[in-house]
Amino acid sequence: MRKIAARGPTGTFQMINVNLLRLFVKVAETESIAGGARLLDIDPSIASRQIAALERAFKTKLLTRTTRRLSLTPAGITLLDWARSTVEGYEELADELGAMQQRPSGVIRLASNDYAAQTYLPAILQKFCRKYPEVRIQLSTSTDPTTLLASVYDLAVHAGRMPEVNLIGRRFRPYRRRLCASPEYLARKPPLGTPADLVDHDCLAHSSSERSQWSFEHEGETITQSIQPYIEADNYVVLKELTLKGVGIARLAEELMLEHFASGALVEVLPDYRCIYADGALPAMWIVFADRRVLRRTRLLADFIVDSLGRR
Repeated sequence: MRKIAARGPTGTFQMINVNLLRLFVKVAETESIAGGARLLDIDPSIASRQIAALERAFKTKLLTRTTRRLSLTPAGITLLDWARSTVEGYEELADELGAMQQRPSGVIRLASNDYAAQTYLPAILQKFCRKYPEVRIQLSTSTDPTTLLASVYDLAVHAGRMPEVNLIGRRFRPYRRRLCASPEYLARKPPLGTPADLVDHDCLAHSSSERSQWSFEHEGETITQSIQPYIEADNYVVLKELTLKGVGIARLAEELMLEHFASGALVEVLPDYRCIYADGALPAMWIVFADRRVLRRTRLLADFIVDSLGRR
């Protein structure tokens, strides 16, 4: 049981479980016991009892409950600042002591897009957990994993452009995209000679990335073509499956399609036009951190992912 001594309102010292403070911080941030419990993977009924135990320990009301949300009492506001610094200090200390003993421990909260989570991370996490058995991983997938860094997540695996400027990104694996379609689709549609011909075709676009314009490099010139998406999806694996079924033309990472090119299930469209961003950049894989102190165990996992994928 991880406990610390804290002077309570009556002047006596109380033994407070650090996990209670961690829960209190998340409840305060989400303005919801259920929301805080969900972030820490705790049953809401248990979380409610733990918050009540914290109030008993400090002999004061910390939260005001309404039908819509929770708010902090003046005592809760005072406790929140101390609880945040105490939890952060405890985790930093535990992290450093574990590193000194070559036995890192604790939880790493990792966010990833669907494709990386399904294709790369299982094998990488298997090896990482064997090497560092006292580190636990909480993995969540999202179409934009960097948005999860605003909550409890420690790092994200991101593909595409470098995300927001207030995040710290490490670019490690550039990749190429290609336009592709099935032979069945191309047989029933007009031929394509330049990107301008895309206006007569069914384009399958990613809903959060270049959904209305596709850019290309051709003979040193950047060409940007407006498109009218036939189908939009927020998942590249779904777009690939739609392309395989002959629904339209998609703009996908080369690695996602190599086996289908080899089998003839997909054909590259406009191969002389290289897919780029409008500013000429190529997409890449990124390891992304929030702009805050990164614990040693988190850096270990980030380096492990970069080293593993960099060798591919």
